[in-house]
Amino acid sequence: MKRIIVFMPAYNAEKTIISVLERFPKSAVKRVSEMLILDNDSHDHTYNKAMEYKKRKKMKNITILKNSKNLGYGGSKKRAFRYAIDKKYDIFVMVHSDGQYPPEKLIDMIKPIEEDKADLVIGSRVNALKGGMKLWKLFGNRTLTLLENIAFGLNLHELHSGYKAYNVHALEKISIDALDNDHIISSQTIALFKLKKFKIKEILIPTYYSEEITECSFNTSLKYGIDVIKLVMLYILYKMGLNLNRRLFA
Repeated sequence: MKRIIVFMPAYNAEKTIISVLERFPKSAVKRVSEMLILDNDSHDHTYNKAMEYKKRKKMKNITILKNSKNLGYGGSKKRAFRYAIDKKYDIFVMVHSDGQYPPEKLIDMIKPIEEDKADLVIGSRVNALKGGMKLWKLFGNRTLTLLENIAFGLNLHELHSGYKAYNVHALEKISIDALDNDHIISSQTIALFKLKKFKIKEILIPTYYSEEITECSFNTSLKYGIDVIKLVMLYILYKMGLNLNRRLFA
């Protein structure tokens, strides 16, 4: 039986984190060895809310940590990666604390890895406009996905979902410290998994945005888009024999 850790990054999520925890199916919770909630130096009561929930539900398999300073989206994810590797877990699943991604799909996310059919599973969002995604964001998402599909040799619906499951033994074979502290970390892991010929699959999930979900601003999304384009260029050059980022493409 593979050991599974669920990572829940949390930042100013006091209004949503409990409802997300309540949405995990009981059958899925029984399969999980540990749930790691990592508060990225929130300015609200996210940490206390999570602690109260753990105490009330008497859930010993929930670990709640708080960064002493904000490490960025990627920084928190890197800390969680290292935690999973150090604890010798087999499968790492990331479920956001704001309710944007369905915890109900947890079993579907881990199944391809359990069956050795995938090393990375992406929860690709469908019906984006109906689910509340803004048109400009959908256009950027689809454009960047098309660009990466061509560069990486993939054929997936979406590469920018935050709902991902990883084979921890595959994560051990990439340089965690070389990954970025920003959102581009997600595309970096896809690129590195592809280079190492790890298997990448997707499952389709519903898109869901609400007033409680804090969307990235246009400027933040623009920076992310530029970072993705830079990564694609570095990837293509690397495949051509020119390694301009020896730390990442070690």
